[in-house]
Amino acid sequence: MNQGQLSLQCDCTPVGVHHYDSDSDSSPIDAVIRAIAVVTDTEPENLAPLYETIDTEALSELFEHRSNAPHLEEQVLAFTVDNWNVFVRDDGQIRVCDPTGPDTPSPIFE
Repeated sequence: MNQGQLSLQCDCTPVGVHHYDSDSDSSPIDAVIRAIAVVTDTEPENLAPLYETIDTEALSELFEHRSNAPHLEEQVLAFTVDNWNVFVRDDGQIRVCDPTGPDTPSPIFE
């Protein structure tokens, strides 16, 4: 493993992999909502507001950290929305996982 890389594992099944582009017009919050909407086959506007589940300011700060200090170690924010485990890495990777998946831990991000 390279210095500065996290090696995180979970015992859930990845069901959606998405990416947030910090150069886009959308916010990281919108990207996470879209990722969950795709996995649940639900229109984004029909999902509960993300601020009811997580600290959306922490999510936004995750990307500010990366752009202001790209040399620092990688960071990941993990949280649960409804029954889905959501992992967001500071490079924009978003992984939505099903917690009813296998019991064998596997890497969250390959």
